Amino acid sequence: MTHHLKTWPQFYQRIVDGTKTFEVRLNDQGFQCGDDVILEEYDPTVAIESHRRSGRVISFKIGYVFQLNSKWVVFSLVKRKKKNAP
Repeated sequence: MTHHLKTWPQFYQRIVDGTKTFEVRLNDQGFQCGDDVILEEYDPTVAIESHRRSGRVISFKIGYVFQLNSKWVVFSLVKRKKKNAP
């Protein structure tokens, strides 16, 4: 399954630079190990006319999933391996 998620700029940048390797989310999408995650940078302070999206997108696989309680989970973000060019 593929999950499309929005994340704020300060968190997006930490994910891109590798210092944030997990997500804490409401488990309203049934996150499971091996699922794909598409993270899109989203700025709630920007005018609505811009749709609040920066255009920056990054994708991961979900690694380990830890159920915090009946509603919330923490899951690891696993970088995709780059394919070698021929």
